[in-house]
Amino acid sequence: MPNSLFICYPGSASRQEKFAAKEIRRYLYVRTSVLLPLVEEDSMPKEASGFIVGYSDSRLITDIIVTPQNQLASMSEQGYLLKTVATSSRKRLVITGGRKGGLLYAAYRIAEHWGIRFALHGDIIPDKQIPLVLPDIEESGSPLFPLRGILPFHDFPEGPDWWNQDDYKSVLSQLPKLRMNFIGMHTYPERPRTNLYASAEPATWIGLPEDVKDNGDVNHSYPSRHFSTINGAWGYVSKQTGSYSDGGDQLFERDDYGADYMQGMAPWPETMEASNELFNRFGRLLRNVFSYAQELGISTCLGTEGPLTIPEEVKSHLIRKEMDLENEKTIQQLYEGIFTRIKQTHPLDYFWLWTPELWTWGGNTEEQTQATLRDIQAAIHAAEKVDASIQVATSGWVLGPQSDRTLFDRHLPKSVPFSCINRNLGNEFVEPGFKTIGQRPTWAIPWVEDDPAMILPQLWAGRMRRDAADAASYGCSGLLGIHWRTKVIDPTLAALAAAGWEQAGWSENQEKPEDTSSTEGYWDGQARTVEVLAGLHDEPYRTARVGMKGYRLQVPNGTYTLTLTFMEWEVTEPGKRVFDVFTNGSIDKRIYQLDIFSESKEGNRPLERTIHELKVSDGFIDITFNCHSGEACLCAIQVEGQTDDINQFKGEAYSRLINCGGPAIDRYEGDLSELKIRERDLPIADFYTDWAMAQFGEEVAADMAEVFTELDGKLPRPATWVSGPGSTIT
Repeated sequence: MPNSLFICYPGSASRQEKFAAKEIRRYLYVRTSVLLPLVEEDSMPKEASGFIVGYSDSRLITDIIVTPQNQLASMSEQGYLLKTVATSSRKRLVITGGRKGGLLYAAYRIAEHWGIRFALHGDIIPDKQIPLVLPDIEESGSPLFPLRGILPFHDFPEGPDWWNQDDYKSVLSQLPKLRMNFIGMHTYPERPRTNLYASAEPATWIGLPEDVKDNGDVNHSYPSRHFSTINGAWGYVSKQTGSYSDGGDQLFERDDYGADYMQGMAPWPETMEASNELFNRFGRLLRNVFSYAQELGISTCLGTEGPLTIPEEVKSHLIRKEMDLENEKTIQQLYEGIFTRIKQTHPLDYFWLWTPELWTWGGNTEEQTQATLRDIQAAIHAAEKVDASIQVATSGWVLGPQSDRTLFDRHLPKSVPFSCINRNLGNEFVEPGFKTIGQRPTWAIPWVEDDPAMILPQLWAGRMRRDAADAASYGCSGLLGIHWRTKVIDPTLAALAAAGWEQAGWSENQEKPEDTSSTEGYWDGQARTVEVLAGLHDEPYRTARVGMKGYRLQVPNGTYTLTLTFMEWEVTEPGKRVFDVFTNGSIDKRIYQLDIFSESKEGNRPLERTIHELKVSDGFIDITFNCHSGEACLCAIQVEGQTDDINQFKGEAYSRLINCGGPAIDRYEGDLSELKIRERDLPIADFYTDWAMAQFGEEVAADMAEVFTELDGKLPRPATWVSGPGSTIT
């Protein structure tokens, strides 16, 4: 009988053990309408049946699971075990796990056996109830990555800029349900105040140790902000909510709507006292939020970009103290101030320094590399001096400098974790440099959603599986996802969470990256004949490659000028063929949102775009196309420059010209052959079968799974980045 069952936990149970038991009771009630009693082990009748909940090393568990002992002895601190143990007189389902998250993972995993699914925005609970039974289960789990979690990115109002304390705690509460254990935050440094991008943000304060009070409050700072409706950033228009039409004004309690800690601070704090107060408010929020994360076994991380940007108010403060702004000791003192303030304000496990964003779009110089390296080393020394128990880490839009993405591995302590987001807004694969980094933690950070198309649904589950599989094959110890929103990203986030634990059966679909790295050519697209004007017949503009996703050229290492020739002959109005061109992962502003018809004014004329000082260090030039509307097209490729390959061609001039879509003509060689390229996605039908069942119910699950499987990674993209995310293409 259901009322004869119990949920039992150890007599000396910790808060987490009691919490796990209560969560099992809650979800069992939701699914069965039966509220089982919670009892300590000494109060449970000897022959009673029920659910036994506790850490894997507790006496309650070890007394029941006597054999095989290795099930418990070999369990990791994040591992879990669900095991039904039955005798002639009783039946018990043991729900156990390690002390660093494992027990909670076990509790939420049994809820999944009852048909419940979890998402970042909340729980997905089936409408139809089930009978209360003790199932026969034997299942164990251990994560593929020690760290698994999220990077909710501050800058857009779609993301955590508008989260209050309860929002953070709501998200954190879902992470153990998804068997995740990490949350990280990036802080933009101070920049000129414009409507183009966010400036200084209040998550990371910069200043001297003496400017921090014992309670962590600061008495000197600078203006910072998170998004509100009246300060604008990234192209969003500043507007008071009271002026919203059609009743929209009734949805907001104040005109400068934003997070509660921004109340009275928008668009910017106007005095030093107000600036201090905003940092202090957010510091108190982090104290509550990160303390809560700590209780749930979730690691926390925040940081800013390096080399450290010193805010103008702080510069003036340092000058008044007669401190040298260029001196490395001054930079270290500022880091000491950062860590002192963190130590006295809130818990924190990791502090990451992000390499500059421009390194992914425009590359970097040797001087910038050395300056960044010195900056990271200064932060490490500062953390050691303050004894903040915080581990310095690195992150960024790239893993390291363009000359050698793994260069920092030879200069920084092995205790420093390395991480980076995928390049090209998530369109690129996981950074392959991870596979050559050994004996240090490495965290891959795939994109959960599409930054430029923020208003669109986000179906990237197949891409996420590919990235997770690559991260595992490279030996990464962390798998994190960068995102802004919470509900619309559910499929991709669910795929990320699951891939942190299970990748069985993927191997037959997992081509190794090096399988196709030694050839050249184009991938996808068709050769087309171009209708040309008189006088162009002797040039390689009579053909084009159309609809391709990219070209790869094999060239000697060196420095080149790359000229791409386009021509429009099909489209007769602006906006019908718009695309970006990336070269070796970087983009030139002149071939960003390229509209050939608009640029050439009348079409049917060659349009050249030249990229200078293109450095090649791995023997390849990769040209990739990101289409906003229509299909990309390309008539010719010209590569000219000086080689520096140490084995051949040293110092020689090098030239290569390719007639895209056509045969050899004059000095141009014929178009390259098709390149077998890795598929960006892994198969995903099995994932959507389960996801659709939870979302839509068994009656339509199969049909809906088929629809989502077909759409995953292939949704139309009628939105892109103009001055900010999510601008519609008209």
